[in-house]
Amino acid sequence: MFVKFTSLFILLLCCSNVYATEITNFKSGLVCQGLKGEDSICHETTNIYITGQGKCVWGGERKSCTWYGFEFDYFNNTNEAILNCKYMDSQAALTGNTKEVEKTESSVGEFSIKLSGKQGHYYHPQYFLMTTLRKERALLKSNTVCSVDGRVLFTMKNKVYFPIVSK
Repeated sequence: MFVKFTSLFILLLCCSNVYATEITNFKSGLVCQGLKGEDSICHETTNIYITGQGKCVWGGERKSCTWYGFEFDYFNNTNEAILNCKYMDSQAALTGNTKEVEKTESSVGEFSIKLSGKQGHYYHPQYFLMTTLRKERALLKSNTVCSVDGRVLFTMKNKVYFPIVSK
């Protein structure tokens, strides 16, 4: 009886903190294009200054923007884990993608990312359009929390500084 209990106890003790998907080498910040056309996070920062030096397609139109994002390596993954991310911004903004602009403004939202294979690298570029704002709206604070199966893998907090419109 003692041997069975001890074996079970040791098994529970050693395996109680084993999770499926794990991440390493997490970086967030500004995006730069590599020499071979491969983009990556080249400047880690939580402060994103909107300069309009990049080019983006927004709602079918080419616009000036600033690229930022995050990337990481993952391992111990099931074949297809879903990374669920929720964001909350300090003020509402239009959201959209290369094809369409959503008609409603929101300060909260969600997105999901499929992580394929047992291990790999994931890169997630995002952008803000070049926009000038009144001084009281020129700072946007953003908080993004991403989890797998309810377990938080990372939190990303950014301060986004827009150019101030001159009067």
